[in-house]
Amino acid sequence: MLWAAFNRRTEVPGTRVEVRSPELNSDGLGENEEVWLVSTRKNYVAAAGLFGRFLPRLVVMVSRKGAFELALDRTGRIRPDLRGMARALATLPLVTWTPKVMR
Repeated sequence: MLWAAFNRRTEVPGTRVEVRSPELNSDGLGENEEVWLVSTRKNYVAAAGLFGRFLPRLVVMVSRKGAFELALDRTGRIRPDLRGMARALATLPLVTWTPKVMR
């Protein structure tokens, strides 16, 4: 998943790829993009819960640069021109790779 995020945006066996942006750069990480890594043990499908210790935990996302800071900003000081739905859409990842054993 990391190789796909940094080098070539492709499908990875054993994962679901969710693409939210049609203008996505397919030739690797662009200068206006950043990679987010999320590690979790909680989003497994019901049947996989017993084997949670041995299952993958990493979710990889590519977002626009600055989206993480925008998502954490509760004061509205970062990009005050974005309000409501436009602000929420600006924080969404462009593409996400999630292991199939997760929801």
